[in-house]
Amino acid sequence: MSKFFKQISFFTLLLLAFSGCDKESIKPNTEFTLKINKTKTIQDGVKSVSITYTDLLEDSRCPEESTCVWAGRAVVLLTDDKKTEYKLGIGDLEAVNDEVKNEVEIDGFTFKLIDVKDRSITLKVTK
Repeated sequence: MSKFFKQISFFTLLLLAFSGCDKESIKPNTEFTLKINKTKTIQDGVKSVSITYTDLLEDSRCPEESTCVWAGRAVVLLTDDKKTEYKLGIGDLEAVNDEVKNEVEIDGFTFKLIDVKDRSITLKVTK
């Protein structure tokens, strides 16, 4: 096999190996969706942090078109690239005194939980 074809084969294998990686970089002041057990990296040119949506801890929100005693809430678990865990919630966060917040600061970036649906969440990141 010629040297040229070996090089082409090598680069083709590299391309195939990395084509399945989710290396999308998110910029601050952006809303983005994150699926459970998936990771996104936020970069501002100087700093970066990777966030993984680890688990849905609670979803007691009142279903649409239902009458409920309280609105309920959803609480998710995020993990950063240092393996630190953060609880974020939406809905009635005052009813239970467990210090779940709607937003958290991680390495200079602020993450706010916007929505929880099925097996994905929407976050807004600001700097």
